Parts: sequence; structure tokens; C-alpha cells
Amino acid sequence: MTSLVLPNYVSYTIYNYLKNDMHARNIQGEVQTHPPFMIADGKIDRVYYKADAALIGQTEVHDLLLTGDKLYIDMPDLLQQRFTVDKAEDIALSCTIDEKSLERLLLQKITRLHSATVLITPQLVTVTANIPILDNNIAANMTGSIYTADGNIYFKIAEFNVENTLLGKISLNTQDA
Repeated sequence: MTSLVLPNYVSYTIYNYLKNDMHARNIQGEVQTHPPFMIADGKIDRVYYKADAALIGQTEVHDLLLTGDKLYIDMPDLLQQRFTVDKAEDIALSCTIDEKSLERLLLQKITRLHSATVLITPQLVTVTANIPILDNNIAANMTGSIYTADGNIYFKIAEFNVENTLLGKISLNTQDA
């Protein structure tokens, strides 16, 4: 009985987390454990879930993939419909973010930016925006990279350039030498 009910309950809990907390759409996935009764001790061999789209923080992402191998989960938490990983050999969450979603994120998080446009390449992210300073719109160009921490998406600026008649030309490079 345990070998039938618990894997389905674990799968149900992960599915509901993705659907309700991350607003994931078109979720598919599975939990694998062999022998199946080992799941009663919190042992899961493999977790594999994918979704077409989801929200990380308030940012829409696409092609979400959650994978994990040799996981040990907290069974008391599971009974309260929380999926808590105590230990894992490997666990990963990957996704893609498009330029429009990143533009919305930057405009929302950095209230001083206006009219941001984003270009994403494999090497870096370039953001061009206007920054209002002393009744002037200053054109700014930033390059950097995207990273995640604490369940949110961040933009790390590596280079920042502004140029206009009021301020002249200012360039800051924050890359390590």
C-alpha cells in the first residue's frame, strides 16, 4: 500500500507547489524510487518535472525544469504538503527568461529606469534605458549577467555607461581585474 500511495502523494505535493506557488503551466513529471517502499523512509531516487512557463518571484520564465537525484525528503513536512529536501546528491532548477520578461522585471525593481530595452546573448545581457536626473533624461547602457538567489532573479551589472551634455561621459566597470 505504501509503495502505491506515497509516490503519488509526493508527486501530488511537488505538482501543487509548482502550480500554486510558482504558477507553473502545463506541468509534467514523475517521482521514481526503487524499491518503492523506500519512499516511506524519505528516499527518492529521481525527481523530474517540467513546465512550459512559471513565475520566479514576479518574473515569468519559460521551459522550467526541476530535476533531482538521490534525494532524502522530510516525511513530517510532506504530511503537511510541504516538499522539504534534507539531502540530495544532485538537484537543479533551470529555466529561460525572455527579453520582455527581463525588461518588466528591471522596470519594476529599479523604479528610476524608464523605457528599458533588453538584449540577451549567450555571453551577456545589455540593458539600455533612460534615467531621470535633475529634470533631464540620461541615456544609460548597462551590461551584465542574470543570476538567481533566494528564489528571485537578479541582474549583476558588469559595466555601466552614461553620456549626455549635463554629466558628460561616465563609465564604470565592475568586472574583476
